Amino acid sequence: MRPTYETDEHKSTERKVAEFIAEVYGRELLELPKYYAADYALLKDGNLKSLMEIKCRSIESDKYLTALCPLDKWVKLMQFSAAGIKTLFVVSYTDKIKYVPVEQIYNIKVSGRKDRGDKLDMGLHVHVPVNKMVDL
Repeated sequence: MRPTYETDEHKSTERKVAEFIAEVYGRELLELPKYYAADYALLKDGNLKSLMEIKCRSIESDKYLTALCPLDKWVKLMQFSAAGIKTLFVVSYTDKIKYVPVEQIYNIKVSGRKDRGDKLDMGLHVHVPVNKMVDL
């Protein structure tokens, strides 16, 4: 079985970002199951309003030109978007939070982490241009 690299600290940071966004938009927050396409749902009066995939990075937003999302996850998120559900890809950087609606495919490349010695960390990723993302 493949190791899971997500830590309690990472989940806590992700949750704080999700809570902040829910507060900004006046929505209820629902954490989704671990292997679901999105991390959180935003609800109003119990009705689904949007889905969010959240990535937390320990770098500033201008360090790289793109933010990565695994292609299989992006395609699943696009299916929700095509069904009329607002779907957001959110990246929390050390200097700001940015997001982009999941409505199109950007450049796809083989990429990922090489520092953990896990060959499965490399794969097909959507490279979302940071300059296409909106500051929250």
